[in-house]
Amino acid sequence: MDSLNYIFQRCHERRKKPLLQRKTVVKPALYNKGYPYHLTVYCAYKYPLLLGDMENAQISFMPIGRAPDNDTGPRTLGGDRFFKRQRVQDWGMRRWHASWGIQVYTGIPSEFDGARWHDFYFSYKSICDFPDAVLTCIETLTNAVSTPLLTLSKSGGIRFSCRIPDYLHPDTEDGKPYIYKHAPTTDNPYSRHIYLKIHGEKGYSRWDARYEILLGNLLDPPVIDKEVVFAPIDALRAELHKPAPKKIKEDKAITKVPTSLGSHNIDLAKDTLIQRGFSYVRQHNESYLWSPPDNVPRDRYISLWENEDTVWIRASSTDIGLPTIPTPITDVWDDTGIVTQPLLVGMPISDTILTVRKGKLSPLAIKRPSPLLQKSKQIKINGVQTQDIFDNTDRILGLIADVGTENNYEADPYVHNVGATCLNVPTYKFAEELENRYQNQNLQLYER
Repeated sequence: MDSLNYIFQRCHERRKKPLLQRKTVVKPALYNKGYPYHLTVYCAYKYPLLLGDMENAQISFMPIGRAPDNDTGPRTLGGDRFFKRQRVQDWGMRRWHASWGIQVYTGIPSEFDGARWHDFYFSYKSICDFPDAVLTCIETLTNAVSTPLLTLSKSGGIRFSCRIPDYLHPDTEDGKPYIYKHAPTTDNPYSRHIYLKIHGEKGYSRWDARYEILLGNLLDPPVIDKEVVFAPIDALRAELHKPAPKKIKEDKAITKVPTSLGSHNIDLAKDTLIQRGFSYVRQHNESYLWSPPDNVPRDRYISLWENEDTVWIRASSTDIGLPTIPTPITDVWDDTGIVTQPLLVGMPISDTILTVRKGKLSPLAIKRPSPLLQKSKQIKINGVQTQDIFDNTDRILGLIADVGTENNYEADPYVHNVGATCLNVPTYKFAEELENRYQNQNLQLYER
């Protein structure tokens, strides 16, 4: 109990001073014929984590950008992709080079032996308003497993992560905000305080330098039965949960968001609005109406439509904080993933380009992209064919050897006369043999 009390103290400290992020480190993978890079992300700025280890732990993840403006996931994270495990190679290297952390998919993608990943998020408000009740619940959860995984979020909340066999939390409006208190205001009769959220079926939880692992190992979350994990959760729910009166619930119309609004760009805009708390209302002629988040009066709305490959947005009132005249959505938010027409040809949209467009960075910071190298098909060739390759005028950057030095003498003339940038062999033993061989021939090795 004392240790958990100390964790709550850390929550208050984090609330006052969130941690900074740290950029993902990309390094070449030596002696590796598979993926040519090692990628390292950080939790709480100083705890390194190899993404290859995440793959081996059957955890699905995606890159995120730098806070505060670009720390969302890539725009191509929706649809069926939620249910397929995402690995390093499922995202382009351009995204990893620009990455400042990762997000972990919950639910099906990070399933292991039939146990799906779930995150139980206790908000900072619950810790402040009901510290004893929340402390008892978290203590019961941590005592129920041998390796509890507790994480301190950037806002001071606490996450309890686990895998639950044969269970998938429902993706409904009240499914994620599992414990809340109805707190109506004059402007918003539907306002509520969220105390506990459960991320499961289509949720994902952000893990970056601002998220600190307090107990456990991200690569080894505990496995716990549904009955065990929900016993203390439901006890806390019985004490704290106070939903809106039934009449108010009936007055609040809940409209299901269509799977697609007609085009790729407007679907990206749809995802942008959902992530910012907007609720879909209905289609009106050629536009789509959306209600603002709960902190804005409910009689306000915004219109969303597409015309000539441009997605436009317009607010009905200045209370929403958005333009009240038709404005391209890319001029309002720069993380929609929608490619604007002037930049469509020749160069992909990057965080650097978006920063230049906002006037926060000089255009001189944009570097011309490197030439693309075409990967040739892997075929088996004999010694004569290998020598013919060495005798041509092409520049060979590296050699990958499938076997030891006794079958690679064709490479010797090239190493003697021209010099290879890199020699990649499959095992440490062959590397030692190759190094001794060339040292005996007075060939200098600059680095191994």
